[in-house]
Amino acid sequence: MNYNIFIIDLMPGQNRLYLIFLADDNTAIAFTSICLINKLIPLKLKIMKQFKHILIIATVALFLMSTYTAIAQQKPAQSKVRSVTVYDEKFDKRVYEKSKLSESTYDTHGNIIEEIDYVNNKVDKHFQYQYDASDNQIREIELDSSGKITKTTEYKYDRGLKVEKTVSGADGKVKSKQTYIYTTF
Repeated sequence: MNYNIFIIDLMPGQNRLYLIFLADDNTAIAFTSICLINKLIPLKLKIMKQFKHILIIATVALFLMSTYTAIAQQKPAQSKVRSVTVYDEKFDKRVYEKSKLSESTYDTHGNIIEEIDYVNNKVDKHFQYQYDASDNQIREIELDSSGKITKTTEYKYDRGLKVEKTVSGADGKVKSKQTYIYTTF
């Protein structure tokens, strides 16, 4: 496979800004970089003048697109948030009303482990979640406003894929069971 290295001097002078990209025979551009170099060993490159501006525009566009794509695909940094409480505040001339809407608690991996929704400052929905070592949700417990279990949902996984979902009532008896069967290539 043959590679062509293109270096374009964007700012001639003492501190030079070079646009560098590597292209092979099969792909248009495999690597793109912009660098600031004080001294660069002169390389003999044949770049036709009429294509110089097109190459600059295309390379800069591809560089920005590849940088944006790489940033967008990164997993967000794990924050150290342990819990979040959401309040609703209403202002109506002389009346001020503040009510709690929800509370969420997280584990050290960023998984939500408890979620409580409120209506008129009273518990409306309450869920607790458990996870395995691979951060797969393995259990969801639904509680009533007094904290009693009303429903439990358990999940089973095989090689990272959910293979079973079992829902049990407050009495622990199975109400429903779903099985997931995957077809692979």
